[in-house]
Amino acid sequence: MKRNSFAIKLAALIFTFNLLGCSSAPKRTMERTDITDSAYSRLALANTELSKGDFVPAKNDLDFAYNSALSVDNADLLTKVCLTKITLETALSSENKNELNKNCLSYLKEAKSYASRSSDVELFNSICDLYESRILINDSTDLEKALSLCNGIEKIISKEKQYLAYMYRTRGEIYLAQKKNDLAVEQFLAAAELHTKERYLSEIGLDWYFASRAYSYSNQKQNALDSLQNALKYDRLDENTTGIASDYYGLAVVLSNSNPTDEEKLLAIKYANYSAQIYKAGGFDQYAEKSLALVNKIK
Repeated sequence: MKRNSFAIKLAALIFTFNLLGCSSAPKRTMERTDITDSAYSRLALANTELSKGDFVPAKNDLDFAYNSALSVDNADLLTKVCLTKITLETALSSENKNELNKNCLSYLKEAKSYASRSSDVELFNSICDLYESRILINDSTDLEKALSLCNGIEKIISKEKQYLAYMYRTRGEIYLAQKKNDLAVEQFLAAAELHTKERYLSEIGLDWYFASRAYSYSNQKQNALDSLQNALKYDRLDENTTGIASDYYGLAVVLSNSNPTDEEKLLAIKYANYSAQIYKAGGFDQYAEKSLALVNKIK
């Protein structure tokens, strides 16, 4: 009898523990993001590779991200991948502007189709507008429309810091094309400040590089040189071979402009030669030839 009583108590105790165990167990997830997370990682990697001129791996990573996003029907991610393809197409652009625009507009059309059923239609449509302005800059046919698109989306994308900074840089390029150099500088510096604050390391050097161009076009030689030194600083931190070499090339160009002294010419030649060495070390022989051509031009 005692044994039976003990067994009953033990059974009750085990049942109680089972109940407690069930109540404290984590809830089963109702959403899986393994494929999406992997695709976003590859998209981020592709963007970094694009900034460094590594176009072949960038294309491979974009294709992976696209197929992954398509396999799980993720409209947000598909929109972003299609828009990044515009950046790749622009970077690989040939002298045939008609072909470039045709390809870019095709990617934009596809991006807009996904944006229309994204998680935030207004936001993603605005991001599409930003890339449309990018296409208009490439074509140089309607800079006013490009500027209008940027101005119209600024408030909507204000919380998306990566795209807001990209919009600043894009608007700066528009002002640069319109020869409004002071306004361009303001936009490039705003982009650099935001990219730095948000720690988008691979973007900062390019912001300062564009700022140097705007200063140079306004014959502000020292400001242009200082901006290139800032670009060089961040491109070194990012181990961006093409960025570093391009910065030295830019230094050589600025130094050799506007009635350079003999000392400036010598330094410009040194920088141009070093730019070629860096390009060659990174396997970018075609760009190295451009730097060596600059050496001959300065001489």
